[in-house]
Amino acid sequence: VSLYSRHGRKFERAIGKLQRMLKRRVRRGEVGEAGIMLLVGRWMGYLKSTRDLKLSVELKPALVRMSGSVAAKGPGNFATYLKQLSPGPAWGAKFIPADSGLIYLRRQGPQLTTQHLDESLAMIKGPLRGLVPEATLQKLRDLVVETYKHFPGEGAAGIWVNADGGLGAGGAARVTDAPKARAAWLKAIKLMVKEVNRVVTKLPPELKNQLNGASLRLRVRPGGLRVAGARGDLVELTIVWPRPKNRDARKKINEIKKRVTKVMGRRITLAVAFVNDTVLLTLGKDHRRRIAKMVAIAKGGPGTGVEKKVQSHAAGKRIVDLVHVPVAVLAEQV
Repeated sequence: VSLYSRHGRKFERAIGKLQRMLKRRVRRGEVGEAGIMLLVGRWMGYLKSTRDLKLSVELKPALVRMSGSVAAKGPGNFATYLKQLSPGPAWGAKFIPADSGLIYLRRQGPQLTTQHLDESLAMIKGPLRGLVPEATLQKLRDLVVETYKHFPGEGAAGIWVNADGGLGAGGAARVTDAPKARAAWLKAIKLMVKEVNRVVTKLPPELKNQLNGASLRLRVRPGGLRVAGARGDLVELTIVWPRPKNRDARKKINEIKKRVTKVMGRRITLAVAFVNDTVLLTLGKDHRRRIAKMVAIAKGGPGTGVEKKVQSHAAGKRIVDLVHVPVAVLAEQV
């Protein structure tokens, strides 16, 4: 089916008009919306330079498989985007826990990663105006870009729900130089934590009210994780709950605290470990147990079995993004 077979000219005029409007708003300095404008504008550019969209759906009792294809129309934005991709074999699925309800594999080159970083920073500039100096955001960006230099682009992630109702997430990414990658990551995360802790103390009243009077404290613990013979780092977010004198208010805070603790634990912890040519991350109450298994796999141990399931769909294919949703696992967790 050609994307422009029937209404191509009208469609292109509408996209062009929207792109011009987005550029005007960005030039006017509406930085609060600049990131969204850049993102939408980029995808409008992709859409305008595509043709021959094809979609197919395969339905089976235990399988729903969707696939599609689209071609670039001349040397436009979409053709440029395709040249920036780093397709290749599926990587990293062996690290993802078998009880994950969502599995995501990605291969993305440094140029696209930097582009997405700039769009994300543009999105937060508006809300952070007056709270974080422009020079600090630029320094943070430069540190993150420096970290990206040691990441070729292969990554895998998963989200799971524990038996006790706790939410967890984690993944792995390939690195080219683990010591340099860790040093760069620590520089970036330390600056980020420093700024977050500073900004929290300066939040306007309307944002503080959304936190129900609670305050947040972030802490980086380099080398604070020792598991399965590996040493890693911890980033901990502690919620300091208020103790209102009013009985009803105190009851409401205690209910919120109980729900958050059940899902994420007494504090929200991110564990990071660099093992050989891999960086491993886990988030949630069971971060230690999960990352211990990942470390064992990175040292040559058997995978979780997810790689076999993914390989049945990705065998012989060069992927950029792959999303795998094990419906049976998801149904059990829901």
